[in-house]
Amino acid sequence: MGCDYRDPDRGDGFGQNVPLPGGYSRAFGLYQSAALITVGTVGLFFLFRKFDWL
Repeated sequence: MGCDYRDPDRGDGFGQNVPLPGGYSRAFGLYQSAALITVGTVGLFFLFRKFDWL
């Protein structure tokens, strides 16, 4: 139980197959990961709109 690794089939990784920052049991990692995904998605959306690709 001293290991930070969890079985991905148990659902401890919030649907991601990479370790979250701070480990699986920390909510900060979830929030940071969700924020990075959201910022990246919004950034790509505006970049694509700028070049009229959408």
